[in-house]
Amino acid sequence: MEVLPAFLFIVVGLLGSLAQEDLQGKAFIFPEQSNTAHVVLKAAPEQPLTSFTVCLRHATDLTRAHSLFSYATKEQDNELLLYKPNAMYYNFYLGDFDVSFRIPEKEISRPGEAHVCASWESATGIAELWLNGKPLPRKGLKRGYTIGQEASIVLAQEQDSFGGGFDVNDCFVGEISDVYMWERVLTPEEVALVGNDGTVSNPLINWRSLDYEAKGYVVQSTGMEVLPTFLLLLVGLLGSLAQEDLQGKTFIFPAASNTAQVVLKAAPEQPLTSFTVCLRHATDLTRGHSLFSYNTKKQDNEILLYKPNANQYEFVVGATSVTFKAPEKEISRPGEVHVCASWESATGIAELWLNGKPLPRKGLKRGYSIGQEASIVLGQEQDSFGAGFDINQSFVGEISDVYMWESVLTPEEVALVGNDGTVSNPLINWRSLNYEAKGYVVVKPSLAPVYSSRQF
Repeated sequence: MEVLPAFLFIVVGLLGSLAQEDLQGKAFIFPEQSNTAHVVLKAAPEQPLTSFTVCLRHATDLTRAHSLFSYATKEQDNELLLYKPNAMYYNFYLGDFDVSFRIPEKEISRPGEAHVCASWESATGIAELWLNGKPLPRKGLKRGYTIGQEASIVLAQEQDSFGGGFDVNDCFVGEISDVYMWERVLTPEEVALVGNDGTVSNPLINWRSLDYEAKGYVVQSTGMEVLPTFLLLLVGLLGSLAQEDLQGKTFIFPAASNTAQVVLKAAPEQPLTSFTVCLRHATDLTRGHSLFSYNTKKQDNEILLYKPNANQYEFVVGATSVTFKAPEKEISRPGEVHVCASWESATGIAELWLNGKPLPRKGLKRGYSIGQEASIVLGQEQDSFGAGFDINQSFVGEISDVYMWESVLTPEEVALVGNDGTVSNPLINWRSLNYEAKGYVVVKPSLAPVYSSRQF
């Protein structure tokens, strides 16, 4: 956080005060641990919420758990809660259910403030969290839920009862500013405006005209440096049979399950003696998970691209596997990963390219041919033809730009695909994809433009 030359601090919370004012350029400081210091935000939705966006800035050196934003009703104390259980995660609660977002290593070690935006919509259940202008892999919870409107909204404490029940071990110590809330998911242009100190109409909570009451030891000071942020437009699809151009879109697998999958419709004309599969994925999973599964009735792991952990890729051909270790630089890189895997029968050479860089080549199943009557699935590992899914191997996150060719691509072609170019005659073509989404799968615009355009 940049230190500004003026130090005019106004103690607004020692005895408690009620105010409605423009706090632009200011911040609430919570100087020490307590179970009393908090800011009550006065806001009254006209009806139950089916979508929202909350944005705020915070700065702290706490490593223990702490609450940032707590929205409670008389029926539910964790109706909406933005909470940090430790320095590595954000927890996002709705109706007392939560999802966790793992913070990239780069952001954990970043000094100063953090800007966070959290959004949710009932129709799809998609929950998003953006940190310093970077989206974390989207999750899902409480699809179809509505958030109660008679609320107690509190900064810096977690409410274990309506307007109270504070625990000193959950309290926030540090600075919070630029708090906004809307009763909808904002467009990218609107969130960019907010991040750049602009205004978006009709906020439920408005930092520039804030109705609040500070209680306990809370200090108001000159605010933190403003950083821009972006949020892409969300357009949902809950599962369908389709053939369409998905350029610029992504499949979101919001929650662990043994049902959510995307079935790709493709039929090789003859057994495969070589191939290349390319796709992008974004996730914060550290457990094993399947990305691409190609099964025949004779062999369940005919082709499989699988991550046993955050550090490795497992590439399976004909139920035989080789393992590729991801470079440390790529493991800690925030956002999406582009991966291409190829194999040829004549030599048995297997290749894996990660973000345009080749990993040391391996060998397996020389002389083998891959069956052509296939079940091809994203997001699950098939232990039988088109089925046999295990929730503990399911993918949670985003997959996009899926292609497959019946040949080994050249390095130049891999680079072209990684830069959104086209290579002729794909068996699976993201720009004309024949697929069926099953279970809890959502189609949204890809966040790739944000990953590539913002550097923090």
